[in-house]
Amino acid sequence: ADTPPYELRCTNSDFDDVAESINDQCLEAAFNDENFDEDNTDFLECYTSSSWWAPEARSSTLGKLNTPKGVFCACYEEFSDFVD
Repeated sequence: ADTPPYELRCTNSDFDDVAESINDQCLEAAFNDENFDEDNTDFLECYTSSSWWAPEARSSTLGKLNTPKGVFCACYEEFSDFVD
């Protein structure tokens, strides 16, 4: 498997578990899914919406995933596990 070019890291070690979960359970799978944008229409809807966080102009799925909003949109379920 390819190593994801974007990896979530937290400067506060209290959040190491969050970062590890996001990286292992979400980002690695997303970066290695050649059809990620087709398989995950919720990701594109989240990413392209500017109602609360404007998307960065990126043409490729990998480019979108390689942004803070892309990580959030791809991994919001994993993030919500930690705040629920």
